[in-house]
Amino acid sequence: MKCRQEVETLPDQLLIFVEEDFIYQLLAVDLKGSAILFTLESGPLEASLTPADLLIWKASSKESSSFNFTASGECSAKSRHSIQLRTVLT
Repeated sequence: MKCRQEVETLPDQLLIFVEEDFIYQLLAVDLKGSAILFTLESGPLEASLTPADLLIWKASSKESSSFNFTASGECSAKSRHSIQLRTVLT
């Protein structure tokens, strides 16, 4: 059985204001219709990934942040991705 999955193209960098809530919907499609599991591998301590695949974080300082995650399917297909956030003052 051949598996293929496609993760939505991610921007190189996103901007967020200090004290703003960052909410990002992770999306992927398995061309065979199987479920895709996202796992947050690294990021700020306060970041979380919900069961609905929402990446949630509150920008508390002006430091840039990186979120690294994997998308995996039923056939052991796995891909690694990252999102870079640059925090700016309001």
